[in-house]
Amino acid sequence: MGDPLASPFIREFFEIQKEYHPNVKTVIHTNGSLGSESVWRWLGTYSREHSLEVVFSIDGLRDSNHKYRIGVSWEKVLLNLETFIEAGGNATWKFIVFPHNEHQIDQARKLANELGCNKFYTRKNYDSERVPGKKTLQQVQTSKSHLNSTHSMSTEDMKDWVQEAYGGRKAVACKAEKDQQLYVDSWGRVWPCCWIGNLGLERPSFRDREIFQQLFLREYDQDFNNLGKRNLEQIVGHPFFKNDLKASWQQNSSNQGQCNNPACLKHCGVFN
Repeated sequence: MGDPLASPFIREFFEIQKEYHPNVKTVIHTNGSLGSESVWRWLGTYSREHSLEVVFSIDGLRDSNHKYRIGVSWEKVLLNLETFIEAGGNATWKFIVFPHNEHQIDQARKLANELGCNKFYTRKNYDSERVPGKKTLQQVQTSKSHLNSTHSMSTEDMKDWVQEAYGGRKAVACKAEKDQQLYVDSWGRVWPCCWIGNLGLERPSFRDREIFQQLFLREYDQDFNNLGKRNLEQIVGHPFFKNDLKASWQQNSSNQGQCNNPACLKHCGVFN
């Protein structure tokens, strides 16, 4: 569900895109451990000839990457990264910062330059409780409001909870809007970004996902953004994309200009 290299149709996807949308820039994110050498060589060639950027999520070095990227082989990540770059690929190294790897940022940036990555950037850990060795995923889920957590909450209660959870009077500097990007999930549904797409998943959820579904998705047809049912023009012309999402950055129960979409405020919220 998360890594494009898990798909056996990765080449076919790009061949179809090349035929129908040759000028669209595509960015895919991977932990770098999946895919054969031949697939990475092919992707590197495709990247050189078309507008494809591959973001490798590598959170540390040999002695630390596996602490968050559980089960990932450091040797395999480096092999795939080097194969992709040698074939002409446009590679970016993304480094999520934890207490156990923050001292390695400069070393990682130096290695990224040596390997030929075009970009290197760090990102904060948005789920600070998931620090390896501090809590298990099960403990984190237990400690947070889970399924049915919005039961008996009013709309205003939900909005108030978002303000309390993500705090402060904030505006939203939407990265998806700035970069003019769209995100297609594993079911062919179109979202502005992966963060909002994660809130759209139909599975037991944290409170922010439930609030998003209650405040936004219940107003729409369940296939409003499904590429299997509608074309891209129809989807981006839907009220969610044209009006409602952006309006949510201003709507709130206390008239403080605070976003009521948890993902937007959490990931793109900035202090005024």
